[in-house]
Amino acid sequence: MFEHDHNHVERGLSRLLEQFKGLPVIEALVRIYSESVQELEDTFRDLYLQRFLDNAEGAQLVKIGKRVGEEQKGRTDEVFRLWIRARIRSNLSFGRALDIQEVLLLLSDAAFTYTEYPPASFVVEYSDVIADELHYAIANIIKETRAAGIAGTIVFSTRSDAFLLGFIDTTDTMHGMSSSNETSGGYLSTIVST
Repeated sequence: MFEHDHNHVERGLSRLLEQFKGLPVIEALVRIYSESVQELEDTFRDLYLQRFLDNAEGAQLVKIGKRVGEEQKGRTDEVFRLWIRARIRSNLSFGRALDIQEVLLLLSDAAFTYTEYPPASFVVEYSDVIADELHYAIANIIKETRAAGIAGTIVFSTRSDAFLLGFIDTTDTMHGMSSSNETSGGYLSTIVST
């Protein structure tokens, strides 16, 4: 990133040859051109910085989301920015355990365990509660992050009666999801199989 210069006018005036210093017409011309350069640099710097995910807001954030394949879905800018980061990480995934864990860590700071079951499956079990409305969204991004041929299960816990959500490719060809109910000691468990 380039260094932002706030002093084009003063720098321009200081670089005048000695014979032109103190001449009002020359100094006025240097000031006019230097102010134009300052305005141009400020504008380009703002445009440049707004392209960064950390600085983007509103429509600019939506454009970044579209580029990486993540829709806003009514999320606030702060939440949408997290999902864009997770989508970028998912897009760069090779389907390894580390890829899946990093995507999950980007989406939530809730504690979870990741366990592999040879030859080709894994289970992610959250010990912390995650909002119900995030279960399907997290499951979908993990489905896209995991490698083809790898089966996965994500177990979410919330307080309530138990609820089983199976994420199985053959059950629902449109969404790959099915659900059933089960009681589990006062906790609601949403189980998503990828």
